Amino acid sequence: MADHTDSLTVHGEHGTTIFTLSGPTLVVHRASDSEFHSPPVRVSPHGGPTEKWPRIETTVRHVLWAEVKENLFEIALVARRKNSHPLSLVLVAGTVKSDQLEIATAFTTSLMDVAYAGIRRQRRLRVLVNPKSGPGNGIGLYHRKVEPIFRAAHCHVELTLTTHHGHAYELMKTLDLGQYDAIVVVSGDGLVHEIINGFAEHARPEEAFRLPITPVAGGSGNALALNILGPKEGCDICAAALNAVKGRPMRIDLCSVTQGEKKTLSFISQCVGMLADVDLGTEHLRFLGSNRFVLGYVYGGDIFS
Repeated sequence: MADHTDSLTVHGEHGTTIFTLSGPTLVVHRASDSEFHSPPVRVSPHGGPTEKWPRIETTVRHVLWAEVKENLFEIALVARRKNSHPLSLVLVAGTVKSDQLEIATAFTTSLMDVAYAGIRRQRRLRVLVNPKSGPGNGIGLYHRKVEPIFRAAHCHVELTLTTHHGHAYELMKTLDLGQYDAIVVVSGDGLVHEIINGFAEHARPEEAFRLPITPVAGGSGNALALNILGPKEGCDICAAALNAVKGRPMRIDLCSVTQGEKKTLSFISQCVGMLADVDLGTEHLRFLGSNRFVLGYVYGGDIFS
């Protein structure tokens, strides 16, 4: 059976925009490339200048929000210009004619229903950003790319900038679990390590471990982000933000390491010897990003400390 197709036409200052929803695919089409200068269409970086993008084809999973206010139709989505490009935030708005309001409302309802099928809308996100992680650009990444997507998806966000080693661990030990749908981590793997060990010390650890952790690649290695999202999207900041908005929980294995009387939880891997020396011995070179690991290996781990 062929997929049912819905369409909606909205009007901007310089032309029309046609939205076509067919199964899992949404197509946004401008009447002509020359008409794409109109203010109702903006392409990220959020708040940047309007760009030409006459035809956008994406999946409904990439739709963040759509609504009709009086006679104004607005939609927020993420899309790629080319398959090799990272995701970009796109905001589109246009006027709906009075005799088309009922159609626009029905189209918006259908679109939001399929876009969030089985997924809670307006998630409550506890966001932790490590300003010192990796090359030290976590705050900039969050405000430029992550926050606009959360805002477009109407998420409820509580933000903390970590200030010291162990800060996330301290927060997670006493976290009010009923207040959040996910923990978003704009950092490398170190902050995730603190979170899972904080969960282990929580008064209700089993419940704490059911709260999803969503990594946004802001560190040197970003192993968890790469393992969850894959090599193509693991370092795509917008893809990671989309995962926080619409991702589905999955389980990963943890391991427990005991040294003397200290018990520590770990994920993905636990290293000793040369690999551990390279990681620990290049802490002072975090500004180099992942290149610090190469230098650490070449110089035998502990270099220039």
